[in-house]
Amino acid sequence: MKKTLLIALTTLLFIACKHELEKPTWDVDMITPISNTSLNINNIITDSTTIINEDIEGFISLVYQESLLNVNYDSLLLLETTSEETTIKIDSVDFDDVVIEHIITIGSVINEIPFGTILFPDGSQRDIPSMPGIIQNDTINIDASEYFETMTLYNGMLNIDLTNEYPTNISNISFSLYNATNQNLIATFSTPLIESGETYTESVSVARETLDHLMIGIINNMDVDASNGLVPINYTDAIITKISITEIKIMEATAYFPNQLLHEENVEESFELGNARLTEIRIKTGSVIINAVSTLPDTGTIIYAIPSLTKNGITFKTEVKVPPNTNGEPTQFTFSFDGYIMDLTGKDGRVGGDTVNTIYATLAAYLDSTGELETIHQVDSFYLFNEYFFTPEYAKGYIGQDTLAFGPETIETDV
Repeated sequence: MKKTLLIALTTLLFIACKHELEKPTWDVDMITPISNTSLNINNIITDSTTIINEDIEGFISLVYQESLLNVNYDSLLLLETTSEETTIKIDSVDFDDVVIEHIITIGSVINEIPFGTILFPDGSQRDIPSMPGIIQNDTINIDASEYFETMTLYNGMLNIDLTNEYPTNISNISFSLYNATNQNLIATFSTPLIESGETYTESVSVARETLDHLMIGIINNMDVDASNGLVPINYTDAIITKISITEIKIMEATAYFPNQLLHEENVEESFELGNARLTEIRIKTGSVIINAVSTLPDTGTIIYAIPSLTKNGITFKTEVKVPPNTNGEPTQFTFSFDGYIMDLTGKDGRVGGDTVNTIYATLAAYLDSTGELETIHQVDSFYLFNEYFFTPEYAKGYIGQDTLAFGPETIETDV
C-alpha cells in the first residue's frame, strides 16, 4: 500500500506543478549576399581624357589624350578687304538728249501769198520766182515741258538742224532762240544757203545757261530762191527745224528724270595675303557688305555681280534698291557667300594673263524714275563701297608659309 501511495503522490506532484518548456537560444556568425553587380575597367577609370579600347581577345588598352596645341588654320587664310570708295556726282552724269521739231510746209507758205493757192495749186508744175524775205520774224513756240521745267547747265550743246525739202534753194537764213519767261537770248544761228534736199547743221555751247521749258525760236529771215525751171508743187514738202540739247550735265534741274545709268564699272579687288598666292578658294563662311549713301531725290538701284564667284554653277548677282538718305549713314546690304567657290585669277581674258588673290566684280548704279518733277543739284551724289570677309574651306595655290613656331609652354595634365 505504501508503494501505491508513493506513486499516487508523485503523479499528483507532476499534475499540480507543470512548467512550460524553455525555448533554446544561440548566436550564429553568418555572411549573406544583399546585392549583386559587376565592375569593369570603365567604372574604375572615369577620366574623360582617357580612351579605353578592348580587342576581341579581351585585352584592354588605355589611350590618354590631352590638347597640347590648338592651331586655327582658318586664320592663315582669312581674306578681308574693302573696295575703293566710289562717289558718283550728278554733274558727271549724261542725261538724255532733248529733241524738239518744227515743220514749215510749202503749202503754209503759199497760203500766205495772195492768190497763192490759185497760182501754185498742189500737185502742179510751176516756176517758182525769187521770194526774198518770204519768211521774216516767224515765231516757233518750243515746249520742252515733257522733259524739264528749268535746267541750269555747266555743260551742254544746243544744236539746230535745218532740212530743206522745198523744190528750190533757200538762202539768207537767220535764227534766234530765247527763253520765253525772261526773253534772254540763248543762241543765234545763220547760214547763207541751204540747197534743195540738203540739211544745215550748227551747234553752240549752252554751258552756264539756264533753259526754261518754254522757249521761242524766231526765224529772223529766210529767202526762197527762184527755181531752175518747172518744179513740182507738193504742199507737204517742208522746211524741218530740229532743235536738240545734247551732252547735258546739270548744275541744277527740275525735271522728269528718266531711269538713268549713273555709273558702271568693272573692277578687280585684290586681297592682301602677304606672300600667299591663291588661285581658288571654297568659302567656308563669308559675306560681302554693300554700303551705299544716296542724296538723290529718287530711289537708286545697284546691280552688283561677281562673275568669278559661283555656287552650283550659278554666278552671284544681286539687285538692291537704295533709298534717298540725308543723314549720311550708309544703307547696308549683306550677302552670305557660304559654300561658294571663288576664282581668284581675275577677269577672264585679262590683259597680262591670269593673276592671283584677285576677285573680279561688276557694278552698275541707276537713278530710278518716279515720273514726277524732281529737283537735282550738282552736289547730289551716289556714294558706295564694299567690304569682303571670307574664311576658306580649302584653298588652291601657295599658302606662303610652311613653318609655324609655338611655345615654349607648360601644360599640366590630370592623368
